[in-house]
Amino acid sequence: MGAHFSIPMVFSQQNTGLLVGLNGVFGTTAGILAPVFSGLIIDMTGQYEYALYMGAAIAIVGALCMAAARIKPIGVKPAAATPSLRQAG
Repeated sequence: MGAHFSIPMVFSQQNTGLLVGLNGVFGTTAGILAPVFSGLIIDMTGQYEYALYMGAAIAIVGALCMAAARIKPIGVKPAAATPSLRQAG
């Protein structure tokens, strides 16, 4: 589970907390709404297949969005020039 929370660092080291929080909000919202919408589809159609098709379609759209995302690797920043002890004193 720890690796799940380290993934946002790939996108932005400065906004890791924000991204983890947004991930939690959207993940929880999806976890709450998925059974509701699946139940509505099953009640309207009487078949479980359409609810499963909806879930598969949403997963495919999400996979396509991730495939289209341009993720750049985080580069190593050059060390800032700090004065040495000889120069300071």
